[in-house]
Amino acid sequence: MYNREEAKQLRVDFWNGFGYYSKRLPYLRRQNKKWILYNTKIKHLELKFETERHTARVLMEINHRNENHRLEVFEQIQAYKTIVEEAFGQPLIWDYLYTMPTGKEVCRIYFEQGGFDFHKREQWPELYKFLSTHMKKLEKAFREIQEFIQPPGNDDF
Repeated sequence: MYNREEAKQLRVDFWNGFGYYSKRLPYLRRQNKKWILYNTKIKHLELKFETERHTARVLMEINHRNENHRLEVFEQIQAYKTIVEEAFGQPLIWDYLYTMPTGKEVCRIYFEQGGFDFHKREQWPELYKFLSTHMKKLEKAFREIQEFIQPPGNDDF
């Protein structure tokens, strides 16, 4: 078992390794890969990577503090569910009420896979491949519908 400092260092090593892996992705022909992540150009909508001990996810998260605004954007994206899942190549999990460990409620659209052990460094290449392959698909889906997503109202979305 890892103590707090060792666990923190493990996470740092993992994400640094993933950054290096992302820069060397063959489909980019040696160009630096910059994931969209927080740069979606839609306030309160982010693409994220998430890893836990035995699970990895790529996800689209709507995290506005106003529930009505969150749900409105979620419904706009859900209207293009067929396009999103077709671009992704498989069904996603559509969770309109996901509660974060902090208690904050968000909407999430994600794909997850288990069978990894984050604590085993020898499995990291497999995890890196999963994360990069599926984020590429999620980014493609997002780009296809991005122009159709409109922030609700003018109240500080």
